[in-house]
Amino acid sequence: MLHLAAQMMHLAAKTLKINNLKSQQAAAIDSYYYLKKDTIFLAPTGFGKSVVYQIAPLLSTVSISVF
Repeated sequence: MLHLAAQMMHLAAKTLKINNLKSQQAAAIDSYYYLKKDTIFLAPTGFGKSVVYQIAPLLSTVSISVF
């Protein structure tokens, strides 16, 4: 199994077509997805907040529905 950070990077490159995650993005994903903590991710416009929301379902093996 890939290291968790490597797994995030692989998914970001393959699915979202970005070469690397910013350290703050990786830390937010790690906090809410892997550590299961309530997480607030504040970042300026254009920073890439949507990537944080898009990676979690890709990492999950559970079906996720958004309404």
